[in-house]
Amino acid sequence: MTVRLPADSRIIGRVDLQARLFARKHPKTAVLARLVAMLGLCWRRHRERQRMQRDLPGFTDEMLRDFGLTRAQAEEQAGRPFWRA
Repeated sequence: MTVRLPADSRIIGRVDLQARLFARKHPKTAVLARLVAMLGLCWRRHRERQRMQRDLPGFTDEMLRDFGLTRAQAEEQAGRPFWRA
């Protein structure tokens, strides 16, 4: 099966591609497939933010400068609860 994507589409992940293929084969459940793909994306973003927040205090000053943060801002960000990250 060939999947055609719009020329201006972004690079999609494996889960997104699987959801699109499933939606083509099973159009009645396409909404559910999109919901599952979106939940997966939200979970991956949450885990990435959590890892970044955990690792932030260990970054060097040069690395923090690349992010546009000061040491105090990095420590403040690391101390926030995950739902406010």
